[in-house]
Amino acid sequence: MEKDNRILIGSIVIIVLVVISFNFSITGSVVKEYSSVRIRVSPEVVNAGEVVYVDVEGGVNGVNNRADFIYAIDDLRVGSKENICGDGAKCSGVVSFSYVISPGWERGVYYVVVFDYAAGEFVQEEFTVV
Repeated sequence: MEKDNRILIGSIVIIVLVVISFNFSITGSVVKEYSSVRIRVSPEVVNAGEVVYVDVEGGVNGVNNRADFIYAIDDLRVGSKENICGDGAKCSGVVSFSYVISPGWERGVYYVVVFDYAAGEFVQEEFTVV
């Protein structure tokens, strides 16, 4: 009888551990905690027609090879920079590039956006066109 109780308790502990591990893997909360993708835009305030400089730290599993520029008011993409990693499909480490802001861009807040493979979501940093 005592042996049966130990087997039952051991089985319950294993099941609980599996459920907890499985839950964290699906929600990504543990993965996001370790993701370290960072984007820096310089200058933070720019005139239309000028250049912004972007540094992307690729994080744990890297980022996609394209950076999108989004107008914050309507969340529409107004531009993109392809091949920020060079030839690869994704990049790790620090990637730097420049982007010329179109003279036709409206004043307002914009985002530079890249996809973070570790977190499974987009990461963004804002800048302002004046």
